[in-house]
Amino acid sequence: MHTLGGLHLESAARQQSAPLVLLTYLALEGPQERRSVQELFFPGHADGAGRLRMMVHRLRHAAPGALDTPGTRLVSTLECDAGRLMRAAERQDAAEVLALYQGKFLDGVRLPGDAELEEWVFSMRERLAARVRTSLLALGCAAALRHEAGQALSHAERAYMLPGAPEPDRDEACRLALLLTATGSAFAADARAETRRLGVTLPEQAADALAALQPGAARQEPAGPPGGLERRRPAGDTAPVTTDRPDARTDADGPLPPLLGREDALAHLDASLNAGTRLVTILGQGGVGKTLLARHVLQRALQRGADRDVTPALMVDLSDTHDPAAVMAALAGRVHARSAALQDVAQALAPYDLLILDNFEQVLPAANDVSQLLHALPHLRVLVTSRERLHLAQEAVLPLDGLSLDRPVAEDGEPGWSDAARLFVRRATRASLNFTPDEHRHGIESVCALVRGVPLLIELASAWVRTLKPAEIAAQLDSGILRGADLTQPDLDLLETRDRDVLPRHASARMVLEASWQRLAPQEQERLGRLAVFLADFTPRAARQVTGATLSDLAALTDKSWLSVGTAGLGGTGPGGGRLRWHPLARAFVREQAQAAWQGVLHRHALHFAQSLNAGRFQGGQVADLLDEWPDIGQAARTLAHHPHDWPLLTTLAREAPRWADQVGNYASVAGLMGRVLQDLPPDAAPRGHVLRSRAALRIRMHQLPQAREDFRAAADLLLQSGDTQELMQGMDALAVLHHQAGEYEQAEAIWLDINRQSEALQLLSRQAYTLNYLGVNAVQAGRLQDAETWMRAAIRAGQRLPLGGNHVQAHASLGRILTRLGRRAEAHVALTDGLKLAQDLQATAMIPGLLNHMALNLLDLQRPAEAVRLCLDALALDLQGQPGSRAEMLDTLAQCLYQQGDEQRAAEELATCVQIGTQLHDPAVLLHRLHTYTVIRAPHMTPEDHAALLHWLLGRATTDSALRELVLGTLQEDVQPALCLPQLDPDIFPPDAQRQCGYVPGSPTLQVHYDLSGPTYSG
Repeated sequence: MHTLGGLHLESAARQQSAPLVLLTYLALEGPQERRSVQELFFPGHADGAGRLRMMVHRLRHAAPGALDTPGTRLVSTLECDAGRLMRAAERQDAAEVLALYQGKFLDGVRLPGDAELEEWVFSMRERLAARVRTSLLALGCAAALRHEAGQALSHAERAYMLPGAPEPDRDEACRLALLLTATGSAFAADARAETRRLGVTLPEQAADALAALQPGAARQEPAGPPGGLERRRPAGDTAPVTTDRPDARTDADGPLPPLLGREDALAHLDASLNAGTRLVTILGQGGVGKTLLARHVLQRALQRGADRDVTPALMVDLSDTHDPAAVMAALAGRVHARSAALQDVAQALAPYDLLILDNFEQVLPAANDVSQLLHALPHLRVLVTSRERLHLAQEAVLPLDGLSLDRPVAEDGEPGWSDAARLFVRRATRASLNFTPDEHRHGIESVCALVRGVPLLIELASAWVRTLKPAEIAAQLDSGILRGADLTQPDLDLLETRDRDVLPRHASARMVLEASWQRLAPQEQERLGRLAVFLADFTPRAARQVTGATLSDLAALTDKSWLSVGTAGLGGTGPGGGRLRWHPLARAFVREQAQAAWQGVLHRHALHFAQSLNAGRFQGGQVADLLDEWPDIGQAARTLAHHPHDWPLLTTLAREAPRWADQVGNYASVAGLMGRVLQDLPPDAAPRGHVLRSRAALRIRMHQLPQAREDFRAAADLLLQSGDTQELMQGMDALAVLHHQAGEYEQAEAIWLDINRQSEALQLLSRQAYTLNYLGVNAVQAGRLQDAETWMRAAIRAGQRLPLGGNHVQAHASLGRILTRLGRRAEAHVALTDGLKLAQDLQATAMIPGLLNHMALNLLDLQRPAEAVRLCLDALALDLQGQPGSRAEMLDTLAQCLYQQGDEQRAAEELATCVQIGTQLHDPAVLLHRLHTYTVIRAPHMTPEDHAALLHWLLGRATTDSALRELVLGTLQEDVQPALCLPQLDPDIFPPDAQRQCGYVPGSPTLQVHYDLSGPTYSG
């Protein structure tokens, strides 16, 4: 039975995976009781015994004699390759171990059972891979000591990048680093760096490393205690696939397909060749349209020649020529030269002005023949189509990418068809005569975007319209192309055709990519495979740090059309510059071909992005980088979840996640990533509490309060178990805020009291002052003003014990508001004045405008509006931060003061500004808290649209402030509704669905509305 690299039983009639996994388990673990097997394969299943009987029955039928069942036991009578490998390893037969190892244990096999069986498979996979690595090291060291450098290097690098292997122990890590150094491997520096982390210094010169590998050679012991090694491997990247569907013909006679979207490229080629450029290469991946473009150049040249009665151009297809030495013979045959000698071919080509060589990538060494022809024929111009550059000094390159996805705007303002979509429509209507493109515009554009406008891929995809709608084709393609932080492989086999008149090399996307892949040298395949670890555009710096790829390496892969680069070049800093990108299908193909390469650097990739984030690289103007690299950040977080020694990094990332979401404005994507990380983490993993707390914070921002509450509770339990008191209190505090916002003041108070007790016991004065302040605010909302006063005074006393006086300025402000509501305005004025003095002493300038605003409100209650107006104006002048929400609050106060002074006109103007701020912010809280002033002043100078905007926001958002809710309900019925006796509501301000829900009929004289603000929606 074969279990390495997959699962297969020789001579079995059926190859169902579940029975074969059972047979594998018994072969490796020995005879087992039925009961234990049932619990492993069918845990918790009501009919586990029956399912096991059925599995045994199937196994007996598929492989007679493979299973014995004496009594209550199950016994395998077969031998499997994994068992043979273990025994060979015990005998130290390294050659036999390598001969048996064909890949990871049960690779790609879908497992029955649950986590316990998966854990057994994972453990067995690591045990087997560890023995393979030991054997590779033994063979590599032996080869190195025999001075067989090539074989030693191969064994060393395979051992270093072996998929599925556990972290090596200290001795094995040192031997591996020495062997990599002795063989001159590109991974040697990384391996030595890892041993230095253990305190082991190894020689850097190959000769010294080889000497250290000699039997009995001494090595420096680590200075500290031994620990696990974190494997750091170079990673990979991806290049955009541009593919082309050239016609099989190379002559220009007969009609040519139209050149959709390539008019500019054709004009550029004409201009370049006519301006004296003697060698131009149209460069691009297979299927991008190079041959078709070259045929149009040929047609133009022939048309110009016909006018002059000459034959100035010749096109030669080299697709069937694979030997570079045969290129001159192919040319000789085409122009009827006497021989394939340079002189004879040049003489036969003398009448021609333009020579077009198609598909030159197969015969690149023949570039020297092209150079000699150009030297021999000074008048000759050569146009080449190739997937790789010729690297000749005279060569000018025209890179060809996919067709444009930009949609032109028609005269009526409607978007037209992009160039890529026009090609899809042309091919789809040929595939199905009853295809109606206008019904599928969005799906067509989606397909074209997913294949990046590559003509061949568009044509292959369009053929599916016989059975699938374009939207369904897009869904199939999109199943694996980047979505958030996840990547599953696209279905490359979807993009193929069975049409008989299509060139075989262009019959499928896979064949196009396979042809380019086979032309890469093994080291280039390895390098490209590592680069496939990147899921999004990446910088040369990232490629160097993750995979070890140099600028020369990247340029070489770009020249071979695997990667594309921004217009500013590899070193550019402008838009699109300095970043390399893959075509998604090319990356998928490379990931299939070089799985070990990119998986080998997955951990290093994760460390690179985690360290970049934790170093604060994505700040300010670099938020765009955060968006660009988000898929890689997601992959990094999920990779770290599988490496317990990196969990501190993951914890830091989780703490920062809400801040990233604030920057990029996509809370759902970040919350989704946190959810996937939770799936990857073991149930008892230390970072789970931090990840849950971050997801809860994100869910609050998304107004998913019940789910956020569940996350906070789960996070609190985990953080309590881990003893992370600071994080625990932050999580509890956030949970209390949720209860407070939901009007559950008793629950919120109970949590804050608990936090206060813990803070006092741990002497966390800042946390205690902060919590006491929240207790006061909570008591205010609950209508317990006396308790609120007590808590605020306690918060002030706690703040006074802090080294710098503490940040209890806010407590003074809150106390002032409480005393005002209790009618003790003189005491309130004293509290606010003390707070203002404290803010000035502490240089807490950001808090001074708010204090002045509260003092103005207090003076307003004391019937001193003139003084209050002055304080409001001072507050607005000092509001240097200019936060819209706080500014709206100050304008609200100013409006009240002006109204009390009798200046209704100015009061209405200031209030109108408040409403405008709330509308621009899309912040209902700003509007809700302005409602009282609005209804008092009646805003006689506001337009009907202003009234409608305010009402729309009030209806569209619920308030969790119980006192304000009552105010809203009352004032809506008494004050706002009469202002809406309008003949027509502006649909941009008050959408039709809102009108319908409120029972509004256009043209009706009044709007009869009943409001329910207790939930997240409104009804009427």
